[in-house]
Amino acid sequence: MVAKIEEGEKTIVESMVKGHIDQIEPFLVCEAAINGDKLAETVIEEMVKYLSIGIINLILILNPQIIVLGGDICNLPHVSELILERIIEKVKRSLPFNTPEIKLSSLGEDACIIGASFMAVEYLILGEFPYRIDLEKII
Repeated sequence: MVAKIEEGEKTIVESMVKGHIDQIEPFLVCEAAINGDKLAETVIEEMVKYLSIGIINLILILNPQIIVLGGDICNLPHVSELILERIIEKVKRSLPFNTPEIKLSSLGEDACIIGASFMAVEYLILGEFPYRIDLEKII
């Protein structure tokens, strides 16, 4: 989006950041798209296209029962309308069989850190954690 603004394309996002285009954040792009900004809509549509391609490839390779999107995307305004529903539509149109459920993580942007913490604790309890500190080598 920054490159397009620098090329002279008009967008309400530029006024939202008072001309400081280095301060453009994803939530501003979503807000602008909901308000009908053409450049913001184009940026989101391109993102949806690439996410859809990645998800389609994952489905074809791994055959999962569910796809859960997590991270910062979960907290974007109007994420279901702007992103999730469009991804689901593109995936369903592209695959000739029933697709797995695609949804947003209920853990939001903390999904990755919670999952990593859970794995670390689980491995420590089970004694299978590969990155243990060997106290004998330290002392």
